[in-house]
Amino acid sequence: MHSPKDAASTFSVQPSRRANHFSFPPTQRTGLLDSTKRRSSNQRVNLERSFHNLLDALSISPV
Repeated sequence: MHSPKDAASTFSVQPSRRANHFSFPPTQRTGLLDSTKRRSSNQRVNLERSFHNLLDALSISPV
């Protein structure tokens, strides 16, 4: 019969080889650090603008 100590010694934590959110820094598709555009205080307006920017990037017209 194996003891819990034996089981614990057989398991070793390996560093993950998968990409994480630090692997690829965020990029801005509409220009480098474009500070001329101000975000609205209305979150709906911001989401709609982001949605339309995404559709433009994918070359898809809105439904």
